[in-house]
Parts: sequence; C-alpha cells; structure tokens
Amino acid sequence: MLHEQLQEYAQALAYVARTANRRGTSTGDARLVCIARVIEKYVDMFVKEVRVQVSSDDDIPAKVNVGAIYMYIREGHIELIDFANDADVRSINPEKKKDFERFVLSHVYCLLQKTI
Repeated sequence: MLHEQLQEYAQALAYVARTANRRGTSTGDARLVCIARVIEKYVDMFVKEVRVQVSSDDDIPAKVNVGAIYMYIREGHIELIDFANDADVRSINPEKKKDFERFVLSHVYCLLQKTI
C-alpha cells in the first residue's frame, strides 16, 4: 500500500475505535469499550511503525474512508477469525504481531458489519 493509503487505513481504524468507545460508554457496554481500547493500541503501534499521523477531527464519517480497511485486509491476505468457532479463537497468540493484527481486524470487520 502507498503511504497515503496507509494514512487512510490508520485514520479509518482510529475512527472505528473512537466510535466503538463512544457507543460502548454511552450504552454501558464494557466489552465494546475493551474492544475499542485494543483497536486503539493497534492503531498506536501501527502509526509508529509506518510513520503516519492520525488526526482527531475524524468525527464526521464522510471524512473517513473505511474502504481502506477492507483493502488492507484483502491486499494483506489477512484471514479473519471466525469468532463462532472457539478453536479458531484459541489459535491466536496476542504476543505475535500478525496474530494481534488478525484479532483486531476481525473485531473491526465485525463492528463495521454491524455499522458499529
């Protein structure tokens, strides 16, 4: 992916995390807040690694290209986790970077399918 596309990807992930955090906080859904924090941790790691910045003014959905997330998943050949399959979840080692990324992006994908 080009640097500009990585910027859009990071911005979209940050938007998903912030939206999930707001929704979880407003509804009292502690699980959603925890997921949002895990996504935020991944975003922090990602922006440091690829040296992009995420702006905080992404509260307007029209400014965020969530398609960048789908493109990153597709181009990276990332196999999303089937959370209904317990064995699939158990195979994840969050200490491994690729597993952590796969875990986070699986949650992001689920959130986007539910339109957060």
